[in-house]
Amino acid sequence: MTSHVKSWMFFSFSATVFVIALGSAIYLNLSISKSLDLVSKSNTHLERDIHSTLGVPVKPAITGQEVAASVIQIPDTKIDIIVNNHLYNKNLQFDEIDVSTISLNREYTANFERNTLGVITKVIYTAQ
Repeated sequence: MTSHVKSWMFFSFSATVFVIALGSAIYLNLSISKSLDLVSKSNTHLERDIHSTLGVPVKPAITGQEVAASVIQIPDTKIDIIVNNHLYNKNLQFDEIDVSTISLNREYTANFERNTLGVITKVIYTAQ
């Protein structure tokens, strides 16, 4: 008889702990979501003209692999590409392209030149 009482006491204790844990989890979930909503609403009321997530724009860094891939695509794109003052002419054929001078470990920034119609005519990659 004592073994049945022990097992039932253990079962009731386990069930009580489970219910308390479940109730705590639900309460925390609701209170955190309410807190986040409150913070969001208060931030929007602080200053309506300024958005708080805007940052200083940074030029994206382009890897050496991406630069080499764009140089290899010259026969398809027909765009002049300059990589660190080395010109890859838009009239190059695929067999004539040598990308061994491009450092794949460096990062580059890109500047684009466009004609009067807005079409890109030249891409200039500069190592950082």
